[in-house]
Amino acid sequence: QTSLKAPHDQRNTKELKMSKKNFDINDMVQMNRIGSFIVSPDESSIVFPLTKWSSEENRMNTQLMMLNIKEKKNNNNEDEDEDEVDIKRLTFTGRNHSPLFYQPPNSENNFLLFLSNRSSNKTTQLYAYDLDNKGEPFCLSNFPSSIGDIKLSPDNRYIYFSSEVYVNLPEREGNDDGSDDGISVGYNRIKATKEFDEEKAQNGAEYMHFKGGHMLRHWDHWLTQNKHYHVFRARILYSHSITSTTDLLNTNSSQPLHLLYEQSEDLLEGILADCPLRPFGGCEDFDISPDGNEICFTTHEGKDKAWSTDSNIYVSNLVKDEEVEKELDDHSKALEERISLYSSTYKSTIADPNNIERKSITESNKGFDIQGQYSHDGKYISYLSMETPQYESDYLRIKIYDRSSHNTFIITTKSSFKFSPSSISWSKDDKYMFINASRRARKAIFYFEIPSLNNDDRQNEEISVSELKIIPIVTEHANHSYSVTDNGLYFLRSSFTKPNELFFTPFSNDDYHNSDVSDYDSIGICENSIKQVMLLNDTSHLNTTPKIDEFYFDGAEDDDVQAWYLHPHLGEDNKNAKHPLAVLIHGGPQSVWADSYHYRWNPSIYSAAGYGVLIINFHGSTSFSQEFTDSINGDWGGKPFVDIIKGIDEALNRYPSIDSERMGALGASYGGFMINWINGHYDKFKCLINHDGLFNNYSMYYATEELWFPEYDLKGTPYESPELHTKFSNHNYVKNWKTPCLVIHGGKDFRVLETEGISTYTALVRKGIEAEFLYFPNENHWCLQPKNSIVWHNAVLEWLAKFLK
Repeated sequence: QTSLKAPHDQRNTKELKMSKKNFDINDMVQMNRIGSFIVSPDESSIVFPLTKWSSEENRMNTQLMMLNIKEKKNNNNEDEDEDEVDIKRLTFTGRNHSPLFYQPPNSENNFLLFLSNRSSNKTTQLYAYDLDNKGEPFCLSNFPSSIGDIKLSPDNRYIYFSSEVYVNLPEREGNDDGSDDGISVGYNRIKATKEFDEEKAQNGAEYMHFKGGHMLRHWDHWLTQNKHYHVFRARILYSHSITSTTDLLNTNSSQPLHLLYEQSEDLLEGILADCPLRPFGGCEDFDISPDGNEICFTTHEGKDKAWSTDSNIYVSNLVKDEEVEKELDDHSKALEERISLYSSTYKSTIADPNNIERKSITESNKGFDIQGQYSHDGKYISYLSMETPQYESDYLRIKIYDRSSHNTFIITTKSSFKFSPSSISWSKDDKYMFINASRRARKAIFYFEIPSLNNDDRQNEEISVSELKIIPIVTEHANHSYSVTDNGLYFLRSSFTKPNELFFTPFSNDDYHNSDVSDYDSIGICENSIKQVMLLNDTSHLNTTPKIDEFYFDGAEDDDVQAWYLHPHLGEDNKNAKHPLAVLIHGGPQSVWADSYHYRWNPSIYSAAGYGVLIINFHGSTSFSQEFTDSINGDWGGKPFVDIIKGIDEALNRYPSIDSERMGALGASYGGFMINWINGHYDKFKCLINHDGLFNNYSMYYATEELWFPEYDLKGTPYESPELHTKFSNHNYVKNWKTPCLVIHGGKDFRVLETEGISTYTALVRKGIEAEFLYFPNENHWCLQPKNSIVWHNAVLEWLAKFLK
């Protein structure tokens, strides 16, 4: 049992002020990191994963924690602290995540299901924790390889999960002697995948052979021909008392829950494509209808995955028999009897592809279609949709598909709601929809009343909806991972200087009609009633950033451009002294420097080290309008570069204590491209830092994995439309380079290949320009491992200090 104090107990005292230290990378990597949480069905508790770095083991460990959120009633104990927050740690070993509250059908017993790698072979398996009887978590599965992305069926009968399998390997239908042990095709596919990979590793030849235009790599992994993530399901059985078990279960007979993992079904049977989508997809890529008879899932079929963004949402029926399901729910019957019933009923139907019907509900749209989600009444499927092919940063429209009429309603457009949503969800009564979207360099939560979806006897059409009133709920800083309860809204919030913490605000759907707010660009209606629930990171002993300013200036084409300025920590005696400036340039390029906590590019690291920090959301940045985001297309070195130079001039005018003779710039990805561009077009910086930046657009194009990005942003392929590839290729401007540069690259970066960093370094040293090369062989496009992050930050700060201090 752990006891934490309420947030206001960290208020600064005179002693704390005297003993404060400057915030640095060692403080940052030790922060407690809360993940997406879940609220119990009775709304009495919250379970969340908490990740912390172990310096001894040099790895991140994630444990599950339970927070009691019951209101204290009739508390007459004067010795009890009203502000005490009670948290119980549920797990102690392994990496534990993806918690789900679970109550078996026809039972009042409560469990927590979760994924963990605590098994002896270090694969990720499904575990359960008995919330009523406590004790140790117990394992429910023994798959040959890891599973992930778990989701329960609405009726709590099935667990859905993902696993990476070969789609076209021959399946074993029975045992070697011809007998049938009831093991399913789905489980056999996972088993055959494991065996095939082991045999391939033992044959002495290491090779990869790609045929038919198969995509070679994605993000930081080599792909394998015909090997894809698929969604599976497995039946869960519950028993009050168990006197015997079977070899099929391979679990402890005293366990109240049993997963029929050896009879799991591959729900994407025969599909040569991934769900969840690579490289960052998850549970949001599939959903189960409330009646359990259908699954909707997002995938991208075809050989054009490298140059097309045409993912689609499919629906597929799920084979089951309701009468049999009821018998399986009867936990008064013997466990072995129910296992036999399940096997005999489903073995033939599951394996027969003729029983599966699939269709795409988004086939006519050629851009991204993602996050299909059923309404609670099962009538509709909501999803997000990009209209423009190949454009990964297009506006995401909210659409709702009517399952009976097959009409699709376009709910939001750029004209009705100019901030592109990142996620949506239905209210419990299906009357409202919640939106998480970036707004003016912050991340806000909105909601709106779902309008009447009138089909007018039309079938299979797209219908636009007008007169939508969208109301902001919380709008300051970065708010996400929310859960709407009967009492209010729980959500995670972070800022430039504060990592994610759990917050709450009283909230009701009735606020929608009681509110006089009609502008979605207004301050959130609950912004003044927010309360922090608990404190995971006490930063009161640290000096971070004394002050953060936000300002706008006239950028390229006289457009309003937003910027942040973080004042340096110089100490009371030197607060007005001249100080150096660090200009941070974001990647993307369609991204944003938001008021959120960042573990890779945290501006407080630099302000605490005595640098003024200038952050400019140049043309192409998201969260201001789609037109502003689109303005960078075909103009990589144009308007964004002008914005940066004009932003520096604005900062020098606003803050005379900045020393214009001591300025440095640093950026990653597109920000690294811009560092090289600056070196060829601007000479006012004393030093530069390029992390995973582009050097040659031609070599970049032919070696990267997502070709749609350069093809769309630079208006075609380099062999058919070379003009912009040439114009904005940094290798053409090396003759102008003169500024010292630290070059950093990751060996597993398949987005911007390490040769781009090597080429940058070679160009610098061949010209006699002072340069260093920092290489991380096991990092991808990002530097993620804590000890590597410490090395990264120390090298960056040493380089800046060498030229600016």
